[in-house]
Amino acid sequence: MSNKKTAGKAQNAAAEAAAKENENGVTTIENTPAVEQETPKAPTVGEVIGQVFKDAEEKQRELERKQHELEQCLAQLEHKKKLSEHRAKFIETDEKLSKALEDLQGDAFEHPHFKLAMKTFDQYRDREDVVSISNTDLIREFVLMLREKIADKVTEIETELVQ
Repeated sequence: MSNKKTAGKAQNAAAEAAAKENENGVTTIENTPAVEQETPKAPTVGEVIGQVFKDAEEKQRELERKQHELEQCLAQLEHKKKLSEHRAKFIETDEKLSKALEDLQGDAFEHPHFKLAMKTFDQYRDREDVVSISNTDLIREFVLMLREKIADKVTEIETELVQ
């Protein structure tokens, strides 16, 4: 019983200390800290499940976004690969034309005979010549024009590859 009396006296003393009179005789009560603090409310099972679903949906959206970015990168890479293959083929053709141009230099009697022919085809066979040019000057001019066009295209491809 003495513990109860002591506890009661301590509460009364605390209440009296909290209630103070100011100069006008008005009694004010000061806020005293609460003896018991509220414990945070634990989330319900429904709230936890809802949060799990929300997190899963967010992760799925992020995964889909990254997969889309990856597909775009792969498409760009495939495009650049094709451009690189085209560039290599153009360079190979230019080298062949350069060799042919060297053979076209000089007198027509000192180099092998060249002939530029345009033909029609029918089921894997030559059908007939549409036109045939054997003039060395015309062939040389045609080769120079082709090399110029190829150089322009290679430059265009290289510019696109660098981007």
